[in-house]
Amino acid sequence: MNKSVKYYKKALKFYYDGNIDKALNYCNKSISFNMKNSAALSLKGLLLYFKGELKEARKIWEKNFKVNGDEVAKKYLVDSRADFEKMDIYDEAILKLQEMKISLAIKLLLHCKKSDFNCLNVNKKLIDCYLKKGEYDKITEVVNEFKIIDKKDIYVKNVEKELIKLGVKEKESNKEIIYKIAGGVVIVVLITTAAKYSMNFIKNTPGNEKSTVATAEKGDEGNKINKEENNKVGEDKANNEESNETEEANKYTSFPKEELDDNLQKENVDGLISILKKIDENSLSINDKMIYNKAQEYVEKNAVGYYLEKGKSFSNDENYEKALQEYEKGMKYFKKGVGYGENIVFELASLNIQLAMVDDVIKYCDMLDEYYSDSGYYEDTIYEAALFLKSRDITKAKEYAHKLKEVNPDSIYINDKLKEVLSE
Repeated sequence: MNKSVKYYKKALKFYYDGNIDKALNYCNKSISFNMKNSAALSLKGLLLYFKGELKEARKIWEKNFKVNGDEVAKKYLVDSRADFEKMDIYDEAILKLQEMKISLAIKLLLHCKKSDFNCLNVNKKLIDCYLKKGEYDKITEVVNEFKIIDKKDIYVKNVEKELIKLGVKEKESNKEIIYKIAGGVVIVVLITTAAKYSMNFIKNTPGNEKSTVATAEKGDEGNKINKEENNKVGEDKANNEESNETEEANKYTSFPKEELDDNLQKENVDGLISILKKIDENSLSINDKMIYNKAQEYVEKNAVGYYLEKGKSFSNDENYEKALQEYEKGMKYFKKGVGYGENIVFELASLNIQLAMVDDVIKYCDMLDEYYSDSGYYEDTIYEAALFLKSRDITKAKEYAHKLKEVNPDSIYINDKLKEVLSE
């Protein structure tokens, strides 16, 4: 047995045992003896992913794909794009925890748990939150989940000791621990079997298997959808005009302070927008105007993220028409630097590629290029757009191919397919 394989097996053993730091150490040793050890590279990327080191994990997977042509590594790269958003949500959760807004911090952290990215840090902060609220049963659940990956963390071990002293948690038998680690074994088995199939760590990523580059045959279908969309636009315009007349007739006769407060408390952007439309701003007193402005500012700051989540939910259910509608609602509040702007532009670019909507693909890829060329979404989205447009708009396809080369000359996406676009 060569040393690379030997150290990789030790890395697996430490991973089984819940010792992530030693597992990483032996991954590095394995790779030092064989830079092309695909299994060791995949495992190292995965462990970094658990620790919240997204950029480093993606570099490892990018290397694995570039050097070994590893398809699982490529799938990790695609799936993990959605986790850049969770980095921002995690940072916001920490801020809310520091401000002692515990319930809001918990809500944000639970959102982060929709994927396994940064799961160790997320779970530690959840433990902090539940400790402050005295919700010990929930702490026990999170501690058990944490220990599947890392049993050596001193802080979590001390928390567990206190829970045992309080009688909230019993000491685990070896048999119980084995059962809880079973899920982790599945991960490792997939890695060790040459990674024929990709794990779906990103539980809320919309149908990646369906977001491959659209084929030329989809062009006719796309044109048909475009015509239907154009008809729909005309209908929507007429409906909007009727809606505006109705809203004018339904203006509030008195300021709806309680309704605004209730929807602000519930973070209901749809409700706030509906109420704000029916308020005659010019008739407000100074105090009412302050509340109105507060609600308006909340909508402008949070609408993009709100409609992004609604759109993702529909996209996950493969209801792409509704997803597009929600994303477009969010885009009404898009501006440079707005929260989740990068994410919603990416979702629209990616979904329109999937639906073969040529004009909208160009529209949102141009926005991605203008505002977010340094983002984690950029390279693979522009690559997919270039291939998609090759048979539809070769000038734009070549433009995107050139931009990709300019942004990152060493990109894994500068491959034979992209070179075919450039040679047209």
